[in-house]
Amino acid sequence: MANSGVADYQLRVDVARTVQLEADAEYANDSVAGANVLALTTAGNQRSGTIAGTIMNGQSGNVDEDYLNLGTVQAGETILLSIRLPLSSRLRPVIEIRNAANQVVNVTANPSDAVGRADISTAGSYYAVVVARGGQGHFGQYLLDAAIQPTSDLNFSDLVVASIVAPTSAASGQTINFGWTVGNFGAVATPVASWSDRVVLSYNEVFGDEDDFQVSLVPHAGALPVGSNYLAQASVDLPLGLSGRFFVFVKTDAANNVPEFIFEANNVRTGDT
Repeated sequence: MANSGVADYQLRVDVARTVQLEADAEYANDSVAGANVLALTTAGNQRSGTIAGTIMNGQSGNVDEDYLNLGTVQAGETILLSIRLPLSSRLRPVIEIRNAANQVVNVTANPSDAVGRADISTAGSYYAVVVARGGQGHFGQYLLDAAIQPTSDLNFSDLVVASIVAPTSAASGQTINFGWTVGNFGAVATPVASWSDRVVLSYNEVFGDEDDFQVSLVPHAGALPVGSNYLAQASVDLPLGLSGRFFVFVKTDAANNVPEFIFEANNVRTGDT
């Protein structure tokens, strides 16, 4: 490695066990022509696979995009994509599904940018494209789960927190109100009729690390049909002595009672207060 000057450098080593690792030397996979081929395993009528990648910082005017070749997809099949983030990741990912002409084909009402679905009507080569709306660089890691199967076989629910209403300021010891909306953006109604939504405050933008603390666990009763939603709310007494900026997270189906196929990772949404 040529030394271009005295500076602080970071060396990052990615270890991927049981999953494929992207190859992106010098932004090589940022186009249809340079796409990495995603290895898919066939089980019955379904093909699926997982790949680990990183969205790097741009360089010399180049913005990093990861193109992943999903192979030939037949008319009547559906492409399903979902991103999981390692706990150390700061990436805010966006998924696109593109055809061989580099046209975006995924159209979905899902409010999560980290999932994608395309019901294919024209057979051809298709690509998963991962881009960032923030957090790229040394901590821009992700895991992409992909599945392709006949549209007629889709049988999953997908619970998503579509919106959060929270106060922008509060005082320790004060009672504050949170509200949120949860929708089912999957293919079938939820097969179970009860779960709980978890409300968490955090000192940072990472859900699930050591500084999170739960402030409410709100039960929900009733199966949720596709395309339907419900409103939930909680009144929370803030602990005395609490100070600083906090981020609000709501995780629907906190105990993962509802089977959601590859879409468990998009159950969390953040707001801040």
